Amino acid sequence: MIEKESTIMTADGTETIYLSDDKIFYTVEGEGEFIGYPSVFMRLSMCNLTCKGFASAASPHGCDSFISWSVKNKLTLKEVFDFLDSSGYKEHLRNGAILKITGGEPLVQ
Repeated sequence: MIEKESTIMTADGTETIYLSDDKIFYTVEGEGEFIGYPSVFMRLSMCNLTCKGFASAASPHGCDSFISWSVKNKLTLKEVFDFLDSSGYKEHLRNGAILKITGGEPLVQ
């Protein structure tokens, strides 16, 4: 395996991304411009920004930084697509749900 930043490239060419413990879920957007829209969230982990204003007992380093670095679910892109398909989320997306990539620091991925 060749490690490139936080994404792992395996010998067969597949890539692994890191998702938080929430992984992927379907819900209705609760804030912002698209409030009320059906959405599929893909929550990433591994945020390198320690936002001290959001520190708590569960996350002393701020926001979810500590948690997002300590809890990782590694999935290949194929596994992500397979999950979207098997969970029915792919059909939600085809019917107009919004895909929201959130959490973590996407540029770290």
